[in-house]
Amino acid sequence: EGSTVEDVTGDGHEGTIEAPATWTKGKYGDAVHFGGDEGGCVTVPTSSALALGEEFTIEAWAKSLDVHNEPIVFKEKEGGGSAPGSYALSIGFQENGQAEAEVADEGGEWEVVSPHAVEPDVWTHLAVTYDGARLRLYVDGELVATKFVAGLDLTAEGPLHIGCAPALGSTFYGSIDEVLLYE
Repeated sequence: EGSTVEDVTGDGHEGTIEAPATWTKGKYGDAVHFGGDEGGCVTVPTSSALALGEEFTIEAWAKSLDVHNEPIVFKEKEGGGSAPGSYALSIGFQENGQAEAEVADEGGEWEVVSPHAVEPDVWTHLAVTYDGARLRLYVDGELVATKFVAGLDLTAEGPLHIGCAPALGSTFYGSIDEVLLYE
């Protein structure tokens, strides 16, 4: 409840819920519901701890009501924009209803896209991992896409957004729960 999303690691990376995003029943406990075209977002202020290193994992539970143009986690560079140093986990940006992850640094932009669409209105676990050489996308624990990406640098600072991508003018329509980022 309230207007803050807690950082359970204790590292102080609380997010601010921007209306009309609201609390709802989640996959585990509470989740945040986003209204799609109506807007809403959770914003975590800029922190060097959110600039991911040589190895990382981003994961979340998502229940999308409209599997098109759905940002789940979006890290933009300082001052706005989607590259370089940005990363995203989403549904339906590149392909209709498919889970995807995108990363960008000074060397370019890379994405991994699920070959199958995510089922609407069903809790789905999405994860992207990077081991210093390969970007991997998982849907409900199953590896669905892999891409070789050497020497990725996502250390640019900027805010982290959950449920929206301000630089792209997109807001998730549905609920997001249990967002995790770790190295």
